[in-house]
Amino acid sequence: MYDRPDVSELIDAVRQHLERQVIPAIKGDAKLYFQTLVAANVLKIALRDLALSGDHLQSAWERLNDLHGEIILIPANQQEAVMEMQARNRSLCTTVRAGEWDAPDHMNALIVMALANTVDALAAANPKFLTAIQEELQQRS
Repeated sequence: MYDRPDVSELIDAVRQHLERQVIPAIKGDAKLYFQTLVAANVLKIALRDLALSGDHLQSAWERLNDLHGEIILIPANQQEAVMEMQARNRSLCTTVRAGEWDAPDHMNALIVMALANTVDALAAANPKFLTAIQEELQQRS
């Protein structure tokens, strides 16, 4: 919507500054060094989240539709879609707590959905860990 730089480019510029200029300059201060490494990593997570969140929201929405055997269209407005997704998740949690998903076939469907949502979350938060898990699972099979 706006001219460049966009939000991703701004975040990446700050991350690069931290990694290239600040981190090398503060290696002697262990606490500040660690905190700055964490800050740079947070920016990497934010960049991945910006890049992936739209697709992940759409996928999670479709998984909930499949779980309930219904077709509810996702709102076109991203903010409304996020708010509605949160409401749908709260509703699902309420029905799970009430025991409505205790049957084995229902439980299996919940596990499949939760696993897919977890994979999406790890793709943004820690893709190296996700890759390691996937490689380990491939080696076991």
